[in-house]
Order: sequence, then C-alpha cells, then structure tokens
Amino acid sequence: CASNLPWDLDSALLRRLEKRIFVPLPGRDARAAIVAKHLSQDRAPGLDLEVLADKTEGFSGSDVVLLCKEAAMRPLRRIMKQLETGEMSGERVRLHDP
Repeated sequence: CASNLPWDLDSALLRRLEKRIFVPLPGRDARAAIVAKHLSQDRAPGLDLEVLADKTEGFSGSDVVLLCKEAAMRPLRRIMKQLETGEMSGERVRLHDP
C-alpha cells in the first residue's frame, strides 16, 4: 500500500507491515526533471522549468506527474469544447498558439 499521507493509514494495517520507508519529496532539480520528462518543448513551448520547479515546492513526484498530464490535456479539452458547442465551423484545429 502506497500513500503520500502515511499518517492516514489504518493503524491495524500499519502493524502488519514489516518496514516503513520514508521517501522525501523531490527537490527543485528533481521536480524540473520530472516536468521536462513529461512535458517536452513541442507540447509546452516556452515552458520555464525553473519557475515551475519553484511553484511546485511541496509537491510529491506523483503530484508533479499529474500536473503535467493535466497541462497536456488542456488543449484537447479546449478543442473538444469548441467542437461540442459548434464554434469550430471548418477552422483548422490548433493545439497551441504560435
């Protein structure tokens, strides 16, 4: 059982576990590396890894990955909304602004 909040685990479950391993939150460089891996420059042009690494302090590695996935889905959601509302009548679909 994995959790970012080990204190929320049931005490009966904790007694059955032989070992507890504390994995600290990723540092600034690690968060920047996670973002760079999941959001390439062609997916997120102009992305400033340093600023994003600073703004994600306190995030776990899985939190940063989820943030990247959500960011990657934003253009698709915008396009889907435009298609559903009929706003795109013969326009070319753009994933990001040039």
